[in-house]
Amino acid sequence: ASPWFSSKVLVFDRLPKEENKLPMRVLTTVAVGLNRLISQTLPAAEPISPNIDQALSSALTSNYRKVFRPPVLPDEFAGADRPDLAALATRSPYAIFLERLDGHFQWDFRQLGTFEHHADVCSLGLRVVFDEASTGTPDVPAHLTVRRIDSEEFGCVMPGDPNWTTATRLAVCAASTHLAMTRHFNYVHLICANHWAVAARNHLRYSHPLYRLLWPHMANSLYTNYGISRGQLRSDGDFAHMFSFTHAGLIDYFDSMYEQYTIAITDPLADRTRRGLDDVAFDAPSQRNLEEVFEVMHAHARRYIAIYYESDEALRADDAVRSWLGALDASIPNGIGAVLADGITRAGLARLIGGYIFEGNTMHDLAGTTLWDYQLWADKNPTRVLRNGKSVGVDVYQRVVNNNFGLQLKRAELLNDYSYLATDQRGAAAFHQFFDECKTLQRKYDDELAGLDPGATTWCMQPKNLEISMNG
Repeated sequence: ASPWFSSKVLVFDRLPKEENKLPMRVLTTVAVGLNRLISQTLPAAEPISPNIDQALSSALTSNYRKVFRPPVLPDEFAGADRPDLAALATRSPYAIFLERLDGHFQWDFRQLGTFEHHADVCSLGLRVVFDEASTGTPDVPAHLTVRRIDSEEFGCVMPGDPNWTTATRLAVCAASTHLAMTRHFNYVHLICANHWAVAARNHLRYSHPLYRLLWPHMANSLYTNYGISRGQLRSDGDFAHMFSFTHAGLIDYFDSMYEQYTIAITDPLADRTRRGLDDVAFDAPSQRNLEEVFEVMHAHARRYIAIYYESDEALRADDAVRSWLGALDASIPNGIGAVLADGITRAGLARLIGGYIFEGNTMHDLAGTTLWDYQLWADKNPTRVLRNGKSVGVDVYQRVVNNNFGLQLKRAELLNDYSYLATDQRGAAAFHQFFDECKTLQRKYDDELAGLDPGATTWCMQPKNLEISMNG
């Protein structure tokens, strides 16, 4: 268990030699010390300007603007009647939360209301209920409409009710919090990064072909998580001062979500089935995008495994593979059986590894980096909704900007050539084909998105914008 913040989240006991970097540890220690000495929280901080452009201008310093672009306003946020929840449910990072239950579609964040909140913020415990509406025209797909929001804070709120605008902002706040804290940090970093890196290091030799397949996606995972965990998850860290949960509530939330993890979410096709969305009539561009990107990762893993294992029997005969998969199954919450239900097979292993690669580049970008274009629009996508109706303070908003800016750090790009990591020419050829297929998919998106306003494409995960991993 982590000595820094949690009783249930399992982490590594020590950093490997090549990731035990003195400058990083010194920088982390200095940052933690400064947080203790100089509080970033101002009890009497003024609310940010109601003019979001003015608030952005104050928070996005000239130094920030020199090295990174300003945020793009998503189309789903544009206009006085926004955010558009029905559009966000199919075309945004938050589309991954849409599910069908009892004939209705929903975002269900009711569990978030069970964790301790700061006294002045609205409870995130809510559910958004959507209906599928037919257009009546055969060539025009159906679409979603919002029926109601069931909220601990406001009760049942219908479109047009006095609290509707605030309730929609609270719904996006809940989605944003859950995406950033659970799907990004808890699931991508603390589960995928930690457990895969530890299991591979402990059970596969560096010369093993599967270790070489995984290496570009797991390098530097542990030292990155060490630095973030020690700084962000403390009681004086960003997470407890950006989002709605108190520090105690945040820790309970991390523990509960960790225990509820399912490996099926690493495969967008399996996740679509899990959420009951296999036969929907409405268009779901975000889901389609994720499936297309995943299939490139999956195909790469499938080809690579077939090179080194001519049959399922040959794969099962590899003691190192069996040991490695056993360690993964024992450490990942709820195991990996949902993917390897038929035992150790080449097909099952390809989906498992394809999902891991997808989590590290695509989901890491979706749930982390992409929020730059969402959370900075605090009038549409606040990280807290205050009961007094005011906007968040300048201290909270500055943390949001700083935190999201940190997620834009340049990492090794997905479209680089990593074939030099292969053990032989067969593996190198597989890497080359992988990157060729990534570039082919990018050309497809270049054609499809050509001429569109940037606000219409913030949801799309494109290979040219992805990194090879969350840490590289």
